Amino acid sequence: MIVNIHVRSHTADRSTDPSNPEEASSPHERDHRGENLFSCSECGKSFTLKGNLVQHMRIHTGECSYQCSECGKSFVHKPNFKKHQRIHTGERPYRCSECGKSFTLKGNLVQHLRMHTGECSYPCSECGKSFALKGNLVEHERIHTGERPYSCSECGKSFRLKGNLVVHQKTHTGEHPYSCSECGKAFIYKISYSAGNLSLLKDTLLHIREHTRHCVLSVIRLFEIFSRKKKSN
Repeated sequence: MIVNIHVRSHTADRSTDPSNPEEASSPHERDHRGENLFSCSECGKSFTLKGNLVQHMRIHTGECSYQCSECGKSFVHKPNFKKHQRIHTGERPYRCSECGKSFTLKGNLVQHLRMHTGECSYPCSECGKSFALKGNLVEHERIHTGERPYSCSECGKSFRLKGNLVVHQKTHTGEHPYSCSECGKAFIYKISYSAGNLSLLKDTLLHIREHTRHCVLSVIRLFEIFSRKKKSN
């Protein structure tokens, strides 16, 4: 029954003026036929609906109708404005059914799901290693190219990863955000099982030995073993 009603919407007789493109056929029919009657005079891009052309023209005119009341940033399109507002509200409507992690954008959830499915769509052309996220492939490729795009404004030292630059800059600012739970002594680097570069943790590991009386090497091996276990899971 629903299909018949839908078909009649295409076959029903219309007493409209065929010289008027908006009246000659409905937007729904034009969408089926791939007709784009409304063209942008600036770039030539065409649209099925006049309203879509009007929205598109704002890109050229610079008109931003949607302004964020929190930070003042303006947007041409309402959907982009809605996405931006989630930064301030903390709303994360896209939730992973596997682990419960939630995301602001649907695209981020789609990328995250590849971690669970094991889908690695981005292989390295140099060594063949594959990655679930394109950003991780880009970071990995710098190992082969030697590219270090993140430079310290204080000393000029450059880094492959932005996170490494952020950590390095603390050596100039004197920031020591991580404290020892035993004595309160502060450190630049945080001891965690997910630490990627153990050489950066030398001072922190040496300090741990003062409390635990364990060999630093044994602590390092513990992290290395734990890291390998995480990768194999």
